[in-house]
Amino acid sequence: MPSRRRVVRAAAAGLAGVAGCGRSLRANDVPGGLKLVNRRTEQVSVVVRAALQPESTPASPTPTPEGGPSPLSGDEVTVSGRFVLPASSTRFSPGFFEHAGRYVVEVTWSGQREREEIELYRTVGGGVGVDTVVVRVDDAGLSVSVTHVD
Repeated sequence: MPSRRRVVRAAAAGLAGVAGCGRSLRANDVPGGLKLVNRRTEQVSVVVRAALQPESTPASPTPTPEGGPSPLSGDEVTVSGRFVLPASSTRFSPGFFEHAGRYVVEVTWSGQREREEIELYRTVGGGVGVDTVVVRVDDAGLSVSVTHVD
């Protein structure tokens, strides 16, 4: 018969995995932050700007402008940063997003501009979100994606 301690440990491990609390099960490296990857052979500098969006309701969805979105204006930007990435490097910015909510994230590099949306929730530990914004610069150009886990 297993000891009570073993049963309790097994139950806790099972609940943690089911609840999405198992860090090893996540595909992201910086929950609620940025992962910046430079695959080029020279240093690059990227600018990341994010605007916290008002909560949409089904009655008033946020429209997508025709011809693509215009750059975020200075008054819209909630958080921003310029990141210099050495050649062939990866950098993390864990505290980039300070508040929970839905953000439009805009990244610019060498005349290219990419956008993505991320929705972050307040977490039990006091941080925000479990998803990560991933910025990649390589020979093909700039790309931005968001992990979607839990």
